[in-house]
Amino acid sequence: MSKYCALCLRKTEAEEPALLTVGGYGTPRYLCEECSEDIDIATTDKEYENIIAAMDRVAKKMASSKTIDDEVSVNAVKEIFSSANDRAEKIRDGVYDFSEDEKNEEDTFEITDEYAETEEDKELDRIDAERQSRFDKIYGWVAVGAIILAVGFIIYKFLF
Repeated sequence: MSKYCALCLRKTEAEEPALLTVGGYGTPRYLCEECSEDIDIATTDKEYENIIAAMDRVAKKMASSKTIDDEVSVNAVKEIFSSANDRAEKIRDGVYDFSEDEKNEEDTFEITDEYAETEEDKELDRIDAERQSRFDKIYGWVAVGAIILAVGFIIYKFLF
C-alpha cells in the first residue's frame, strides 16, 4: 500500500516510513525521507543556522503542497517547531544544555498493533464514505428538483 508524506505529499519510498503523528481515528501521518531528515535536523542539530534552515524547508514544502488543510499534521508541526525554535534560540544564546536531548530520546512513541488501524477499520471507513457519497447524490438531486420547482412556480406566477 502506498504511503504519502503528510508534509510534502510525495510518495514515500521506505517500507516503514517515519511517523509524524496519528490522527483522531488512528490514521498515521507519515514522513518521506527528506521531510523526516529535516524534522530530525530541526529537533536534534546543534547549530542554530541548520535548525532554522530545516524549519524553513519544511514550512516551504507544506505551503507548496497545500497540506495546510490537514489540521492534525499542521498542529504536530507547530508543536515541533515551537520546541525546535526555543531550542535553537537557547543554542544561539549559548545557554542550551545538550544533556536535555538525551532525556527526550526516551520519550518516543511507536504505533503498536493495538493502536494501528485494522483492515476492519478501513472497511468501515470505506462503507461510510460510500454511504456519504450516496447521500450527497440524493441530496444533490433533491436540491436540483427544489430549484426547478421554485423556478417553475415563479414563472407560472408571472405568466398566468
